[in-house]
Parts: sequence; structure tokens; C-alpha cells
Amino acid sequence: MRRPILWAARGRACIGHSRGRTLIELLIVCSIVSALFAGAIPSMHRFAERNRLAAASNQFLYALALARSEAVKRELRVVLCPGIADPTAPPHCIPRAGWEIGWLVFADRNNDGTVDDNEPLILAGTLAERGAVTIRGNRYVSHYISFTPFGTARMRSGALQMGTLIVCSGEHFGPTARAIIISAAGRVRTTSASRSGKSSCDP
Repeated sequence: MRRPILWAARGRACIGHSRGRTLIELLIVCSIVSALFAGAIPSMHRFAERNRLAAASNQFLYALALARSEAVKRELRVVLCPGIADPTAPPHCIPRAGWEIGWLVFADRNNDGTVDDNEPLILAGTLAERGAVTIRGNRYVSHYISFTPFGTARMRSGALQMGTLIVCSGEHFGPTARAIIISAAGRVRTTSASRSGKSSCDP
């Protein structure tokens, strides 16, 4: 009668011993988990940054597409400029500011590049995450972007208007930065900023 009892006791002891973990094993597991987290965090940050810049680029692309289509539909020049629509003041362009402050799309009846009282405001846009993204254009598209009734991009003087805008995470130019390229025909496309040949948030 004693042998089964001893066997059961020994069985429990064996089972208990098989479930044990040494300190070295625990340290190895912790090291592996830490390494996995260390590799995953930068990837998650880059993923979130890429999505944020894609969203900002799409917002601006929508404004450009709207300005171009409205110019054709209204048969007059439509301008996109950096600016804000303040409820306490008339909407106004801020030419020397970055596009990240917001933008206005309006019908420029007198071709002066500013929003006048008698000119219809078509859109007042702002970034979903202001302060987290910058949008800067080269000298041809830094102050305004203008579309003619033919859908072409032209400066107020009538000269061709084509240029590049760079969308960055803050002031940091990295692999996730985007480029918005406007052709003289008024067509707009987006690509990686590095592929466009740019290396700075200020093109």
C-alpha cells in the first residue's frame, strides 16, 4: 500500500520540477522580448508617420483638384493660397507663411492673387494635425497656385507655373517625406520626396 503513495509523491515532485524555470532562462526570455520591442517601436513610429504624411498630402491634393475643376467650371481663374478663414475677420492670404497654416481656394476675378470681398471663397482648408506636418513649396508655388479656365497652372503674369511642394513630419526630412509635383498642364502627382530629387523640407 505504501508504494503507490510513494510513486504519487515522486510524480508530483517530478511534475513540479519540470515546471520550474531557472534565472538564466528567464533572463534569456526577457532579452528576446526586449529585442523584439526595440525593433518594433521604430517600425510603428515610421508607420504612423507615413500615414500622417499621406493624410496631409491627400488633403492638399483635394484642394488642388478642387481649385482646378472650379476654374474650368466657372471659366475664370481660381487661386489656392496659404491663409486662414478667421470667424472674426475676412479670409485673407498670408503669402510668406507655409502651407501648413491652412489654405484658401477662391475665384480670383481681378487676378490680383488676394481674396477680395466680392470674390467667392470656395474652400478654407486646414490640416487634420496642425503643428505635426509642414508643407513648403519652391519659389514657383510657395505664395500661391493659380489655375486658368483651361485647367492649366499659370502665374498671374501668364508665365508657366510648375513646382514642387514637400510634405514633412515637422521640420524633419526623412524617408517618409512626400513630394507633390504640379505640372504646367495643371496635372498633380505625388511621390516620395527622395525620389523627386529633394533632400530638404524647403525645396
